[in-house]
Amino acid sequence: MRDVYYLLIREKGIQDTFSWIEDMPYSKKISILEELLNLYGVETLNRALFLYEQRYVKEHRVVSYMTRNILVNFCKTIQIKENK
Repeated sequence: MRDVYYLLIREKGIQDTFSWIEDMPYSKKISILEELLNLYGVETLNRALFLYEQRYVKEHRVVSYMTRNILVNFCKTIQIKENK
């Protein structure tokens, strides 16, 4: 699964924020990224991952079971700001 994860981020040009989250399995990382890619574009996803890294990963506040919901919220917020 690790190879599939790294292939996905390389092919799509996604920022590798999830490598810092060791307690999340690669299958979960892949499913989150694929779901968000289907709903939002790569640019929006990368901006959300950057915000997640700044606000959660670097501050050591990662709660892996909440990661998906946090990223969805970031993506929605980014989209709202872009549509104004």
